[in-house]
Amino acid sequence: MNTSHWKRLGLVLFGAMTVVAGCGKPQEEDTNVTAMEVNGSAYYGTQCPSGFVRDPSPVALFLRDCPIKVQSMGLVEPIEGLVFQADCVSKSLTVRSNTRGKLDTAWSVLPDGSFYVQIDGQPMTLTTDGAGHSNCQTPTTLEIWGKIQCPSDPAKQDKAVIDVKTAWNLGKQGTRHITLGNACSFPQTEQGCYLIASSSLNQCSN
Repeated sequence: MNTSHWKRLGLVLFGAMTVVAGCGKPQEEDTNVTAMEVNGSAYYGTQCPSGFVRDPSPVALFLRDCPIKVQSMGLVEPIEGLVFQADCVSKSLTVRSNTRGKLDTAWSVLPDGSFYVQIDGQPMTLTTDGAGHSNCQTPTTLEIWGKIQCPSDPAKQDKAVIDVKTAWNLGKQGTRHITLGNACSFPQTEQGCYLIASSSLNQCSN
């Protein structure tokens, strides 16, 4: 995904991860862009500041901006679930993977609640790449952006709504170079090929 559409307003480093606070909203997406639903899902969950975790549940996943000639594409292995935790008091957002230790990072959001981050994504195994490779593997980078809506009632600050989108950029190496065996091959385009998912999450809801 082309990150030049973002206005970069700040930079914070967390270990080996690069976290960028941005405007939280890209330029309007082209309504003519191609999108195909993938056989597989992203997984989003939430965690209350009090500690209660709502386990990740499936979110529809789409292949976008990828000019390949396939009727369908699927995930051979599931994508790691992401757990989001908004803190309306400190104006921060924490993202963890549902496998302990793989991802656990936090960053400050902008005054209007918007956020943007780009980090290393997990390697993926896809059923096809449209170039003759089956069950092939690809590195990814992961972009996460959206906005936190905090309640006006000071007594209900834990019940935030997190509007979030995630995009896994296929074939992109992150800060840690990964060597894969049966590598996928994707067209070299300006936007790049990516898998995208989005949802509105109600934190601390029953």
